[in-house]
Amino acid sequence: SLRSATSGSTFVARRAGISLGESLLGLDLAEAERKLLTDPWVQSVRVTRKLPQTVRIQLVEHEAVALAAIDGEVFLVGSSGEPFKAWQEGDVHDLPVLTGITGDALARDRPGAVARFATGLRVLEQYERLPVSRAQRAEEVNLAPDGSVVLSVGAMGIALHLGQGPWPKK
Repeated sequence: SLRSATSGSTFVARRAGISLGESLLGLDLAEAERKLLTDPWVQSVRVTRKLPQTVRIQLVEHEAVALAAIDGEVFLVGSSGEPFKAWQEGDVHDLPVLTGITGDALARDRPGAVARFATGLRVLEQYERLPVSRAQRAEEVNLAPDGSVVLSVGAMGIALHLGQGPWPKK
């Protein structure tokens, strides 16, 4: 049975449906993983048991690096370009916004749409390497269907029409 856990791991164990004192042999590890994966912040998880009294839960959380505006809704976007969660009150909100990809485009060709979001993230990474990025913060990256990009920076929304790659040279 489980005998001890820290408060953070207790919360995770509870979300996995695992209770202190529960028999380790009776635990459905796949079900515990499935329950944890229903949380949009959980990117991946692995639950293992080590007899006589240990359950190990290894999980990787998504990190929001941008927001995506899709058909009037806002989503958090991870470092791979994947929108992983609808934005809610209390979520991070001071991130650059990726635009230009519709819900229909995401439904028709999710890998292609995610690749376009990833392009926007690469443009942001390149821009953040420039000293000007500290004075003129990146606000929006518009991703056109033809692969061209418009980067808007600063409080006044200065639009930098970058066209298509290569981004480092532009």
